[in-house]
Amino acid sequence: MTFAKTRLVSPSARGSIMTDNGPAHDTALSMLPVNPRDFLILFSLVDGERHGYGVLKHVSEESEGRVRLDPANLYRSLKRLMKDGLVAETEKRPASDLDEKRRRYYGLTELGTQVVAAEATRLSKLADAARSRNLVTEPAIVHESEKSR
Repeated sequence: MTFAKTRLVSPSARGSIMTDNGPAHDTALSMLPVNPRDFLILFSLVDGERHGYGVLKHVSEESEGRVRLDPANLYRSLKRLMKDGLVAETEKRPASDLDEKRRRYYGLTELGTQVVAAEATRLSKLADAARSRNLVTEPAIVHESEKSR
């Protein structure tokens, strides 16, 4: 099976993407809302490329173990996200002594970065609305890495 080559966006180039209100931005908005599983997969790729197992681990860690994707669903979702132009398989690989040759690495495309940012913004606004109506009764979950700050 062959997938179209799609240009990936480096993590350092992602800061100002949502300020563009051109056609790509409109396309990203038209893809909302994003399925929660797809959002977690896209979110796991925001900081850079990962292999499938790395995506599974990241989703589990970020959700504090509340969400566990099984490999079959992950790869089915990745295949669809690639078809939609949100994710691309990368050719960049770590040093051979640090990696298995069988692993495939995935990264966000420019459109994928715009979609995950737009969905995060949408979810943030929804959470703000829930807080304003006193629907959120417990403090936000604080990630372990943020507790020491």
